[in-house]
Amino acid sequence: MKPQAHSSHSVADRYRLGIAGLRQLIAYAVAHGLEKDVCLREAAVTAMQLADPDAEIEAWQELKLIQKICETLGQDFTRGFDVGLEQHLSSLGILGLGIMSAANGRQAAEWSARFTQVGFPLVRYQLKMNGVSPVVEMLHDHLPPAVTAFLIGRDLAMVYNIHQDLLSGHPIGVSAIELALPWHSGMERAESLYGCELQVGKSTTRLFLRPDILQLGFSQANAFTQAQCERRCQETIDRRRLPGSLTDEIRSFLQQNGNWRCSFRQAAVALNLSERSARRRLREEGTGWRQVRETVLIEYARERLLSGEGIPQVADELGYTEASSFSHAFKRWTGLSPAQFCQNYGERVRAFSPATGALGHSRA
Repeated sequence: MKPQAHSSHSVADRYRLGIAGLRQLIAYAVAHGLEKDVCLREAAVTAMQLADPDAEIEAWQELKLIQKICETLGQDFTRGFDVGLEQHLSSLGILGLGIMSAANGRQAAEWSARFTQVGFPLVRYQLKMNGVSPVVEMLHDHLPPAVTAFLIGRDLAMVYNIHQDLLSGHPIGVSAIELALPWHSGMERAESLYGCELQVGKSTTRLFLRPDILQLGFSQANAFTQAQCERRCQETIDRRRLPGSLTDEIRSFLQQNGNWRCSFRQAAVALNLSERSARRRLREEGTGWRQVRETVLIEYARERLLSGEGIPQVADELGYTEASSFSHAFKRWTGLSPAQFCQNYGERVRAFSPATGALGHSRA
């Protein structure tokens, strides 16, 4: 049964996680003196579940074990940092493959923020462009305070390792780090790796990126592989989201009768919510209005393109004044231009569904 202590945290109530993160946490805890049976009991899982690579848990189970590790071992930031240093792109499964297949740093950062729920879903990420200075915000105010330092430490170490996996030998692309935390022992290790001072006591946790890092090309870039990963990641997010999420309600609303043209305010009013409440709930679910709406637009654009609609017509339907603007957005969404997407997927769709349009819908 879910502990009452965690019932108030929406992140624990609305999302499932893969078992890999919990497995790593238990291995770390056991290596540092905790009994495996205690860890299993704390996380409410069986040894059989832990051994199943396809098993999924709810977020509160991982949070409960992290809290136990912090209470028993102390040094919360250090423990999290140690765990994060053991994670690499290969630890992230399909998300890691998608990041590796990105064309450059910007696409990798955008893609990671969009699909963060697949690989490391407890802390949320948003990429923002503040003028010429890109900023990655790490959102954690929806998490229990008792585990925040551990999770920030884990993610900072993991982000560093991902950078090394992608751009080995290139200077780290982070110029400054602000943390919405007090100083913790072990933070000097992060300062040493990143080569900058951790500015603690801030209102928001943010990584300030060097603009040039976003332009660096990746040696293993593959647009077709990334498009496949994008579909798998979205399927994983949809499957793991627990019933009753606002994300699903908004997606369902936007898919009805051309409602994707609505503004955020109009969507919130239609669902009997204030903008503030809707924004807060989406943030707790690890997403936002733009991401949800883009998911609907991507699905619609794919469907129309694969049903034989011309690029200019689809662009016009989606409200773009020029086809080139739509093509640019579509490539940013999927890693493929509309023409490449049709070429790669169109023949297979027509082979399986010769009498219908894409996704089995008849053309009107």
